[in-house]
Amino acid sequence: MMDEQQLRQTLHTLAQQEVSDDMNLWPKIHDELITPRHVRPALRLGRLAAVLALLLMVAAAAYAVDRLLQTGDPGLDALQQANLITELGLTQTQGDVTVTLEYAYADANRISIVYSGVAQVPLTDQIGMSGARLFDDQGRAFRPMFGGGGGGGGGGAVEATPETSQVSFSGTVSYYSRVI
Repeated sequence: MMDEQQLRQTLHTLAQQEVSDDMNLWPKIHDELITPRHVRPALRLGRLAAVLALLLMVAAAAYAVDRLLQTGDPGLDALQQANLITELGLTQTQGDVTVTLEYAYADANRISIVYSGVAQVPLTDQIGMSGARLFDDQGRAFRPMFGGGGGGGGGGAVEATPETSQVSFSGTVSYYSRVI
């Protein structure tokens, strides 16, 4: 029988004969590990620009969602808590629509009016003051700034019919006051 040394030598010789040199991947793996890969600077800048653009889009989307979910006007809410608003309590009814001007605030930058109301309207109509205009005593018009409106349904003193519905609504209209 062969001794262990001779057996090892025979197996090594057979392995070298059966496996060609191009099948040995260790030299290629070694070269890949030692040779540094160079990433082109343009590719690196492109990736950075893509990441920054993605972050900007996420921030813009988050801001838009926040604005959509925000109710009321935080500035007016703080002014009301500090008793810096003017209570109006003026109510006027025309036909089936009653509007109450709740309170107003004016400073060097804006004029804001908070309103509420109730109306008996056809089911296809929408209620709001998006087209409300404000003029001073000299007839100068104030440009709309931003605003909102709310709507709602609900019962009340007027009974709804199949073609109409009683709705309650509220909102805020604001104008630039720099005309003054």
